[in-house]
Amino acid sequence: MGIFEGLYKVLMRRNSVYVTFVIAGAFAGERDIILSLLVFHITGNHEFNNGSNPSML
Repeated sequence: MGIFEGLYKVLMRRNSVYVTFVIAGAFAGERDIILSLLVFHITGNHEFNNGSNPSML
């Protein structure tokens, strides 16, 4: 419990640190979701693009 208590005190001591941590996490999570959706979209549409326009891949 010592590690979690220390992290909690460091992150929650000041409101600005907490807000920055939340906003940075939101941007990182959004980036991961967009990239994963893009990968699924490209792999799902690969069979329809086969030979028609290889530069799209």
